[in-house]
Amino acid sequence: MGSRRLSKKTQEGHYDENLDSLNLLSNTMKSGNKRNSISIGQLVRIVQKQHQKTGQLTEGLVKRILTKATQHPHGIKVALDSGEIGRVKEILDDETDPIDWADLL
Repeated sequence: MGSRRLSKKTQEGHYDENLDSLNLLSNTMKSGNKRNSISIGQLVRIVQKQHQKTGQLTEGLVKRILTKATQHPHGIKVALDSGEIGRVKEILDDETDPIDWADLL
């Protein structure tokens, strides 16, 4: 996760198939910049505050959505069921599992 751009041509001018498959993979995952694309119980990857420089991601299920705004350029802030808090960088499943509210009470 950096600001470096990947191009399909290397410095020698050759086409790089690995970069093309990386771009295809990144296009299939949803980013976490819009609040309405995140639901409680959804599997996501977040970056915690202390890992922002390294970009280390933590995977988990959304327990609470903390950002009140409809969107945020760095990702919507959520709390995971493990207690970790961070901004959503990747949404891994679009289907949310039904929540048994009795378990949460």
